[in-house]
Amino acid sequence: MAEGYPPGWQVRYRGRGDRAGASRERIGTIAGPSLRDEHTSTTWVRVRPFCATPDTPLRLIRAADILDARPPGEPIPPTPLPEVVEDHRTVVVELPSRGPAT
Repeated sequence: MAEGYPPGWQVRYRGRGDRAGASRERIGTIAGPSLRDEHTSTTWVRVRPFCATPDTPLRLIRAADILDARPPGEPIPPTPLPEVVEDHRTVVVELPSRGPAT
C-alpha cells in the first residue's frame, strides 16, 4: 500500500465540500487500500465515517487532508470546536413586565 495508512486505523481529517466553504474536522476509519491518481499526483484514501454501519458507503478523502492517524484501539483526541466567528451576535429578548403574580 502506497501511503502507509493500514486498514482499521482511525483518522481525523479535514472535511471538504461544505456549502459555506468552511472545512470541518471529521473522524473515520481507513477501510481499504489507497488510490493514486497519476495525472494529478493526488492520493485518495477510503474512509468509513465514525460510527457508520458496515453497509454505509465509503468516502474517498485526500491523504493530504488527514490530520492525525492512530492504530485501532488508541483514542483519538476530541474534534475541536469551530472557531468563534466575530460576526455572530447575541440577541436578548426581554419579556414585558406583567405585574405581581396573583
